[in-house]
Amino acid sequence: MSKGGIKLVDPLNEIRAKLLFDVVDAKRRIGWSAKTGLTTSFEGGHEVELVIQRADIFGKNIKFSKKSPPDSLGKAVMEHWYSKVYQDAITQGVDDKRVCILLKSKENDKYACVEESLEEYSPDEIEWSWTNKEKKGLQGRRKSDNKLKFRWYPSGAQLFERFVVPDGIDVIKVAPRRLPVKTVMDFLIAIDTLESSGKK
Repeated sequence: MSKGGIKLVDPLNEIRAKLLFDVVDAKRRIGWSAKTGLTTSFEGGHEVELVIQRADIFGKNIKFSKKSPPDSLGKAVMEHWYSKVYQDAITQGVDDKRVCILLKSKENDKYACVEESLEEYSPDEIEWSWTNKEKKGLQGRRKSDNKLKFRWYPSGAQLFERFVVPDGIDVIKVAPRRLPVKTVMDFLIAIDTLESSGKK
């Protein structure tokens, strides 16, 4: 499905491929990795941590274990992640790689959207260490300012990235109202019927 030259996935009729960029502007070769996350604050400087990939480096490479140096593990995790970024960018025809995040409050009454370039760090820019003596998690800090940027947990092999809410973000306030299931289904069926008939 395409709207104004931007490729979108039709959730009613299409199965989403496991590619990084959820939305692609084929004409301008821009790709957005779209995410949603809960936040306790919309103030500038507040940080939100989101899953960006499952990176099972222990399962893929027997030379790695919890006894390996943290920096070696961290570099392997990032290599796994950036390989995904690189390959999917080629597959999806993306030159300008971006991230867009829909932030929402726990009460679902406040929303905001954050868009930024997908940062690609060199191995020497991030320093890795274990989060505790039990080695339950690995954390990566940016050497330039000691900011925590990544976490990786061996138990689930999930890689998290930390994003910062920018100053002056526009927050949309809504009054959520739960609709009856039948009303929602009738609405979705009507949209599907219009799309199928070619009407706008």
